[in-house]
Amino acid sequence: QQLFAAWQNLLSCAFVRINVIGEEEPTEVFSSAKKYFSLINRENIADLSARRDLPEAEEVKDITERFNVTQGKIAMGFTSKIRGSLKTASALSLFADVFGGGPYSKLFSNVREKESLCYYCSASARRAKGFLTVESGVEEVNAQKTVDAVLRELEDMKNGNFDDSVIEASKKAIVDSLYGYSDNAAA
Repeated sequence: QQLFAAWQNLLSCAFVRINVIGEEEPTEVFSSAKKYFSLINRENIADLSARRDLPEAEEVKDITERFNVTQGKIAMGFTSKIRGSLKTASALSLFADVFGGGPYSKLFSNVREKESLCYYCSASARRAKGFLTVESGVEEVNAQKTVDAVLRELEDMKNGNFDDSVIEASKKAIVDSLYGYSDNAAA
């Protein structure tokens, strides 16, 4: 009963996007979807087109959950004022990639390789929100050292301590990933 109620709620208020991939005109698909959705009372539909800026963080929030495992995970989030236009969003993507995107990045080459603090350490950007995340797999004894190292590398990025070869490698990686979008129907 709970599952059916959740399904009904999803049908009534979820934002629905239908992607049709192929050479045929999707008019039949859309008219069929419109017919079946007209039978459902649709209300309070989520508006995913509205942009809501994240507020600036007033303070650092630290949430720790402990489990009986060998490898833990650190997840860090950072807000920025870079969001909105394609030009500024592209700058945030480049920043995230130089910071922690590939084997040339500061997090990989310094925190993972040189300092051997973690199994992996990477950064990614949520361009629409101006949000940057860092994720790392660590042993608990290295958790605080890893956080400190990530923050040091972030400070280095803010101070421009990276070279042009890393930026060029990052640009090439981003361009290569953009070419891959046509290989994936969801993208």
